[in-house]
Amino acid sequence: MEIKGTLEYHGDGIITNNNFWDCDCKENYIHLATIKKCHKCGREEEESPSSRQNEIEDYFKDLLYFHEDSIKRDLIIQGKINIREEVE
Repeated sequence: MEIKGTLEYHGDGIITNNNFWDCDCKENYIHLATIKKCHKCGREEEESPSSRQNEIEDYFKDLLYFHEDSIKRDLIIQGKINIREEVE
C-alpha cells in the first residue's frame, strides 16, 4: 500500500480516501471524516473503513454539479482544498 496525501493506493487498483469513511447504511453511506458517527446506523468513524475514491466521485457528482459553490466553500473552510493552488 502506498499513501499520497489523503489517498491510499491498495492492490488491484483500489484507491481509498481518508477524508471520507463508510458506514453500514445501504444508501448515503459515505461520510466526511469530521462526522464521527452515522446518525442512522450508529456506526462510528474510528471503526469504519475509508471510502473508495471512485465511489466518492460517483456519490458527489450530481451534488457538485448543482451546488459547486457551496460545496467548494465548505471544503475550503474545512481545509480540504488549498485555494492557493487553485489561483496558480
